Amino acid sequence: MNKPFTPPPGSQNPNAFPAYDPYAMQAMMPPERSLADIARDATPEIVELWRGLMLRKWMILGIAALVTGITVFVLMRMTPIYRSTAVVLIEQSPSHVVGIDQVYGAITSNREYYTTQAEFLKSQDVALRVIRKLGLTTHPEFDPRQRRSPVWKQWLAGLAGQAEPKAASDSVIERRVLGTFGKRLSVAPVRNSQLVQVSFESEDPELAAAVANAIAAAYIDADMDARFSMTQQANIWLTGRLSELKTNLDASERALQAYREMHGIADTKGLAMGGQSKQIEELTQRLVEARIARTQAEESLKASRVDRYSAPAVIRDVAVASARQAEAAAEQKFAEIRQKYGPAFPTYKQAEQELEAARANSRRAADAVIASMDKEFRTAKAAEQALEDALARARGGVQQTNRKEIELSNYEREVETNRHLYETFLARVKETDVAGDIQTAVARVVDPALPGLVPIKPQKIQIGLLALIGSLAGASLLAILLNRMDNTIKTTDAVEEKLGVPLLGALPKLTKEQELKAPRLMLFEPQSAFSEAVRTVNTGVLLSSLDEPHKVIAITSSLPQEGKSTLATNLALTQSQTKRVLLIDGDLRRPVLAKRLRVPETTVGLTEFLTHAAGLDAIKPLEGSGLKVLVAGKLPPNPLELLSTDRFRETLATLRAQFDLIVIDCPPLQLVSDALVIGSNATGMIYVVEANKTPAPLVRKNIKRMREANVPLFGVALNGHDHARAERYYGDYTGYEKFGPEYYVTSR
Repeated sequence: MNKPFTPPPGSQNPNAFPAYDPYAMQAMMPPERSLADIARDATPEIVELWRGLMLRKWMILGIAALVTGITVFVLMRMTPIYRSTAVVLIEQSPSHVVGIDQVYGAITSNREYYTTQAEFLKSQDVALRVIRKLGLTTHPEFDPRQRRSPVWKQWLAGLAGQAEPKAASDSVIERRVLGTFGKRLSVAPVRNSQLVQVSFESEDPELAAAVANAIAAAYIDADMDARFSMTQQANIWLTGRLSELKTNLDASERALQAYREMHGIADTKGLAMGGQSKQIEELTQRLVEARIARTQAEESLKASRVDRYSAPAVIRDVAVASARQAEAAAEQKFAEIRQKYGPAFPTYKQAEQELEAARANSRRAADAVIASMDKEFRTAKAAEQALEDALARARGGVQQTNRKEIELSNYEREVETNRHLYETFLARVKETDVAGDIQTAVARVVDPALPGLVPIKPQKIQIGLLALIGSLAGASLLAILLNRMDNTIKTTDAVEEKLGVPLLGALPKLTKEQELKAPRLMLFEPQSAFSEAVRTVNTGVLLSSLDEPHKVIAITSSLPQEGKSTLATNLALTQSQTKRVLLIDGDLRRPVLAKRLRVPETTVGLTEFLTHAAGLDAIKPLEGSGLKVLVAGKLPPNPLELLSTDRFRETLATLRAQFDLIVIDCPPLQLVSDALVIGSNATGMIYVVEANKTPAPLVRKNIKRMREANVPLFGVALNGHDHARAERYYGDYTGYEKFGPEYYVTSR
């Protein structure tokens, strides 16, 4: 939304408008955009791609038709291939009459087992069995001797100078057939099952079915043969090993018996050591009892040394107990007398003597017990030592016996081991004998292969459609790539977009009849679209130089045959109807105006005029018009030096005074620099660009040269522009094709 107007600061009248500033207003206006930018932004990219495809639609359709036709031709000449499939069930664990896992190996039910069996179906062993059984080495489809090489291979071999191949041996033929056989064989396990699909491809449906069934049968036979061979080999090995084990068993038994006789061992290990073991047990028990007795005596003796009356043996003694009672009675009596009498009384002394006698009696009784305890301790200690010595002697005898028993055990273990190995191998020999007689198949055929009714390849319809779609896509990509790489000017909008200069007009492409009268087409067809386009160019030139009363217009192009001479002639004819116009052939290297306008070749021209060999009489009128023509004349040795002289500038000044308009046909700018010299003395330059032919970078380079030489440029005239094609494929809506004679006839 527009912001409300705010009065300028310091304005006395808030309703007064600010002064008009054209530069400020121009700065506020958005930048101008060219029609090319607007048209490019308005056209989606997908539309541009579609127009590019439509531009080369016949090329795309031609490539697609060619590729599809070649594909169909090749498909029709290809031999149809049939496929037959046999379904084989692989047993999870083949059942054996006896379990001989060491011979066959443990057959697991995991995925690796079925994958291994599927690969076994594709092995060379199975393939060779089938090839030899069905005689495929002489079959025309597999025998390389009966198949001729393609013509192109024979041709290449002839160019390389290769001699005819020698006759191959049977083994070489078999290997070649094996290679072809493996390419046509396919084995596919069915997921989450024990089934395997065995397929074979062949030109003969009957042969394909026969090979598929033969592969399944050969696989079963090969497995049974392999297991039977393994059984036989195991049997031979076990028999030889059994004889060796029997010899070892006999030798070990003889060594065991010799050792027993040497050491007088007539009983088994348990009986031989029975007496010594019992003796050790009894000595150990008695030693424990002696240690307990010695410990008790020692503890009582230690307690008596602290307090003779605290020892348990002293306390339990009857004499000590009686003496202690008498001592206690004497102490009680003494205590009673001491309370009544003093130490001087005889009664007190008598009681005191009795107490001392009682105490002495108690000590003597306790000492007697302690002496007995000491004797008992020494006796217990001696008995303990005697038992320890006896136990040590018994253990020494046992250890000596153990050493013999250890060696005896070694002999016995060797005998037992040899006996066990012998019995085991004897059992395996019997098992392999039985297993060799009875074999169980590892697989069986669930669905036998049947001859195919419809070939699996070539899939003509699918391949044909793919070829058509692929060729259309490839050709479309090629067309898009060519459009991206095409840097020529195709539309009127592209002139300003790619060259950065204004477009004066677009000259339509001429027909064959118009090309014959192209130099004077303005006279013969004044109402044609080409004539209207020339008038449009003339209008652009006039608007570009309104202040110039006498104009000098130079016309050039990048390369020859871009239509600059045709435009120069018709532009001069357009102005000659109302003005004095002079047409000059400025191409002093390869002039064409004299020939196209049917001027005699002996006529003098610009060269003579510049070298003072002729005057104004060199200017000739063009028959049927008011146009004056100055042809090139005799070709000079160095045209650039002649045009760079002051005489050329003076000549133009003289001619400008006599003519209202001078049109100069210049040489191509890419080849020589004559056009730059002529253009620097002209009012302006018209640059002719041929549509769909002249590269835009080349035009930009030449325009840059003109600007560096200060040559004024009116603009670009796009020649040979197919307006209908540009409108159809590029969205260039010019409408020029409507301005022809038919337009004026229908508009009346």
